[in-house]
Amino acid sequence: MHWVVQEDFLPVRTAAGLRAVLERGGLPHDIVKLRLQGGALEPEIAPVGPVVVIGSVALVRIGRARGWEPAGWFGRDGDEDLFSFEACRSALGDRMLNAAGRVLRFAEVTEPDTGPVFIRPADDGKAFAGTVLTRDEYPGWRAGIAGPDVSWPVAAECLVVVAPVRDILSETRFIVVDGRVVAGSLYRRGGRPLSDGPIDDAVTAFACEAAAIWTPDRVVAMDVAQTRDGPKVIEFNNFNSARWYAADPGRIVAAIEAMDRSDA
Repeated sequence: MHWVVQEDFLPVRTAAGLRAVLERGGLPHDIVKLRLQGGALEPEIAPVGPVVVIGSVALVRIGRARGWEPAGWFGRDGDEDLFSFEACRSALGDRMLNAAGRVLRFAEVTEPDTGPVFIRPADDGKAFAGTVLTRDEYPGWRAGIAGPDVSWPVAAECLVVVAPVRDILSETRFIVVDGRVVAGSLYRRGGRPLSDGPIDDAVTAFACEAAAIWTPDRVVAMDVAQTRDGPKVIEFNNFNSARWYAADPGRIVAAIEAMDRSDA
């Protein structure tokens, strides 16, 4: 694989770790800046053979337009809807954290009748950050993301998930390659961000089980919550633009390099 890494996209420590792995392994790679106007790269490059992009969605799409393959993993057979909440729930059922959630158009969402609710986008587009809202908080929240003074308001047709609030003890990100968990990192415990920490064996075992059942594409980032009812899948994110936190870059690179390139 030829690795194309967007400059200043990854946290400094992660970027340094990835670069060290690529250099140590003698793997072809380029560090580039992306100019959004016109899609120019600095420096301009012409990678040969299979290419993996680590960077923004925009850079992955520009790479694909230039003929780089696979460039990124946005959904099997090009179906980006496989990252949607509905597709994930259909495949994994009650293994999903918000399996009891309702999918609504943003225009249909109203303030909670009783108690707080959790609201998040139903796809991987991150139109807004998932959040817990009470009845009193709802008007201000909606005005802040879709009011008349918002530069990029959430569209009325945007699909969202409205679900009961779950008590989350910890959150862990796993990198999955061809149905196999290859690396992971705890990134939140008790609602507080962490840079690293021991991963509960039960969480890892659950992640391996869920990944073996189904993933939206061959390479993904899968977030798993530990709850009082056991581990649950929070969501899947496209690998190319996901943070790795303290996950081992060596294990990630080795797993991707070992993929069957006839179907990468």
